[in-house]
Parts: sequence; structure tokens; C-alpha cells
Amino acid sequence: SASSPKRATIEGPSIDTKPDYSSIHGPLGQFVDDILMSLFRLKLSERINQPPTDNNTNNNARTATTPIESQLPLNDFMGIIELASSM
Repeated sequence: SASSPKRATIEGPSIDTKPDYSSIHGPLGQFVDDILMSLFRLKLSERINQPPTDNNTNNNARTATTPIESQLPLNDFMGIIELASSM
């Protein structure tokens, strides 16, 4: 009879060591992070909502009458996720 392989689980770090993600920011500070995130989101929204060009046509292209935008604040990462999921 063949021996069955041993199964092992690896226990992760304690929940007590979970970082406070809201206090983590880049080297230039939270203010600069917020500005860059807002700018990225505005540009992403413009890109998603621009009308199709001759080089970028397909049957599912959005038109100017159906803009896609998140209702979350500009510096909210989940707003970027919402926009990206509409692509």
C-alpha cells in the first residue's frame, strides 16, 4: 500500500500584526499621494469615457451619452477599482 502524503498548513501572522493601511503613504507624504491618486483617477475616467476613434472601434464601445464615473471621492482607491472594472 502506498503511503499518503502528509498535509501541513502554514499559519500566517497574527491579526495583531496587521498594518494600519490608512496611515501608510509614499515618501512625499499623504497629501502628495492624494493629489497623484486624484490625477490618476481623473485621467482614467477621461480615457474610459472618450469616444471611440477609427483605430479603437468595437461593438461594445461606450458613447459620450453613457459616461462612467464613480461616486466615491477622487482620492478613494475603490473609485479607481470601480472605473477599472468597467473597462
